Amino acid sequence: MTNLMVIILILSPLIWVTHINYLFNILQQHYYSNGRLIKVLKSNFNSEKYYKKMAFLGIIFCLGIALITLLSPSSAMLTIFMLMISYFYINRENKFIIVPLKITPRIKRLYFVVLLILESILFLGLKMPFAEITNYLFTLFILSLVLPVIVIISNTLSFPVEISIKRKYLNKAKNKIKEIPDLKIIGITGSYGKTTTKNILYNILSSRYQVVATPKSFNTVNGISKTVNEELNRLTQVFIAEMGVDSLGGMEKHLKFLKPKYAIINNIGNMHLATFKSVENVLKEKMKLAYAIDQTGVVVLNNDNEYISQINFANIKAKIVTFGIEKEADVMAKNIKFNSEGSKFDLCLKDEVYKVAIPLIGRHNIENTIASIALALELGVEINNIVKSLKFLKPIPHRLEIVKEDNITFLDDSYNSNFVGFKNALEIIKGFKEYKVLITPGMVELGEESYNLNKQLCPFIKDSVDEVIFIRNEVIKAMEEGLEELEFSNIKVFDSFKDARMYVKEKYNENRVVVLIENDLPDSYIK
Repeated sequence: MTNLMVIILILSPLIWVTHINYLFNILQQHYYSNGRLIKVLKSNFNSEKYYKKMAFLGIIFCLGIALITLLSPSSAMLTIFMLMISYFYINRENKFIIVPLKITPRIKRLYFVVLLILESILFLGLKMPFAEITNYLFTLFILSLVLPVIVIISNTLSFPVEISIKRKYLNKAKNKIKEIPDLKIIGITGSYGKTTTKNILYNILSSRYQVVATPKSFNTVNGISKTVNEELNRLTQVFIAEMGVDSLGGMEKHLKFLKPKYAIINNIGNMHLATFKSVENVLKEKMKLAYAIDQTGVVVLNNDNEYISQINFANIKAKIVTFGIEKEADVMAKNIKFNSEGSKFDLCLKDEVYKVAIPLIGRHNIENTIASIALALELGVEINNIVKSLKFLKPIPHRLEIVKEDNITFLDDSYNSNFVGFKNALEIIKGFKEYKVLITPGMVELGEESYNLNKQLCPFIKDSVDEVIFIRNEVIKAMEEGLEELEFSNIKVFDSFKDARMYVKEKYNENRVVVLIENDLPDSYIK
């Protein structure tokens, strides 16, 4: 084997870098669950794009055999290497990626294991009973087919190390919390609205306390412990933790780590039904937070939510404070008005009424605001300070955020769409006088309810917008059929949000138009 061939062999894992990044991205977005990665890959096997990729890979394999007979071993090996690296780059899934892969220490460790396995197989492949260049070609072809299996094996092999590291940082975070005995810990959970509620509450409480909150959408035990280790100090008076759970048993993991004295449960709905299986299971899991608060604490509940309002409040030991818009509650919002600058409403507290203005739009943002107000009042923040602080709220990215680009007004509601939020967003865009466009991939991760729930939105879509642009994936069929039955035909379909936005900008660059972006498609749905 020549020096050039050895160098090519060592560099060969570069062939699969783009595909490895895609597989790592799916793992990262699904909490490094092999089961969920397998589920995503199984759904991709039935796609037309997958079969085309396999056909082209087969053509390259046949071409490689021809090259072996025509060129010297070194030249053939170099040509095969270049063909393979070009094939995987051209067919990279990452060009459609919405949420980029974060190169965390865990990803670096996983990369090391994957590369070690790939290099080992590449060198062992040379021991097959054929010419070295033929062995190389066969090994590349086999590795290209089984790369997801190698990633899954590597992830499994990494588990003991990752568990040990996680335990180390978790214990460090627990000890840090113990060093602040008077720390007020607030847990926020629900099917949606957690991040917005957290940010609003942080803004309000900061007028009186030294507050730390989990950043962005950090809502896992790992994310919370990272925040504790990096942000908490002895001067911290309040810690707000967003607690995300997407399957049964998830809340126990949070409660083993944190012992909140205060909680907000803002909404229960049909999110993550693919893992929860039913809304009843969602309610059961989220309510574990409320039941964990003792009699000295406070639990804030959404009295308008059809599921929360059905529970037996007698099972909750803590003081209960309710909020709502429709049903009678301790804290209420009435006379709600929206415009492109934000929302105004009357805040009703028993016999007192206060005028409130916030730079956020949407009924669900009103709910998130009054939930935050309810807990802030329990924590001793003066109502006048609360009302004043709400004026300075900053719109939260991708949650009905208004973004203006020339003549186009984007209503960016692209973060984790759900049925109620989708309807609320349609209600808002309906109020605009301009030409209205909806860009959406539909609602995903709804399990067996996916078809029905997506189809149920169609009458609201027809009643609210003039044009619909779908992002191609497996769930839009329900909406396409629903709109067809309603004789709504102004529909376009694109492969990515990038293509859809480009179409809108080119077509409407001289016309005033409002575009609602509802739910960015999770990268695991890219075919």
